[in-house]
Amino acid sequence: MKKDKYPNVLVLMSSYNGQQYICEQIRSILAQTHVNLTLLVRDDGSSDGTQEILYKISSEKQNVQFRAGENIGAAASFLDLMYSLDNIEAYDFIALSDQDDIWLPDKMIKAINAIDCFNPPALYYSALCVFDNKTNEEKMICNTIEYTFEESLFKSNSPGCTMLINSIGINRLLRNGKPKSVVMHDSYIYQFFKAHNYEIVYDKCSYIKYRVHGNNVSVKKSGFSGYIKHIKKIYINQKKLRRDAIRELYVLNQNDISDKLKNILCILYQYDSNIRNLFKSFQIVLNTRLKAKSKFEIIMAMFIGCF
Repeated sequence: MKKDKYPNVLVLMSSYNGQQYICEQIRSILAQTHVNLTLLVRDDGSSDGTQEILYKISSEKQNVQFRAGENIGAAASFLDLMYSLDNIEAYDFIALSDQDDIWLPDKMIKAINAIDCFNPPALYYSALCVFDNKTNEEKMICNTIEYTFEESLFKSNSPGCTMLINSIGINRLLRNGKPKSVVMHDSYIYQFFKAHNYEIVYDKCSYIKYRVHGNNVSVKKSGFSGYIKHIKKIYINQKKLRRDAIRELYVLNQNDISDKLKNILCILYQYDSNIRNLFKSFQIVLNTRLKAKSKFEIIMAMFIGCF
């Protein structure tokens, strides 16, 4: 295939204090085969040498673009990138990238081949090969089920760093407007595609090395009071972000999703308005395939009013 016949892919990356690994990640992105690739990076107010690195790379590489921004957090940074695109028609696919992973050379073309047959809006995501930066140990993380719409409102199983969206999919997403609140940008994308019954393709293979660095600390709980403290730590710190995100999903998409899904969203974002909605929300959670522990934590977060 001639290079000018390769699909045009725009990769969006948000960076923040990533000077240690970002060069290796960018090299792996630019090494993608059988695609015409452009990398657009928004730096989220880094205080280390990340911006200097990006300035240098973008000045040397025509297909690397860089924007400096203020610190607004990863989710908002990715949304800022997506909803400020002014030449979306130039690209066949949009992909998302973290700043510190390593992509295998065929990551993009494998994803493209998986959804290129779909004319309707289509989203691709895949399993992850996780590697520990200290020990170099690798572990595959595979999703055993594709979440239903309801399940996706409570948990995410679609990592953004593996996502690829076709052009009609990204156009539909952008057309419906920018959400003011999201738990994470990738969660919103998955929920949007599920709500509209668009094509979603999950790949059990992984073409990415997802870097884990720093110490992962598990939360030790002691009885019922320990669970309550754990739930408060997670949900109160989010300041009812999940409820607000569900409300945004409803507001932006209410005109073109089913009455059933609209009803679910209305119940959940008003879960604390009355006892009837609270118990209906409990029932929605209980009807999912989430693990019992997750269901318990979600229900308790609703019960104490911090979901």
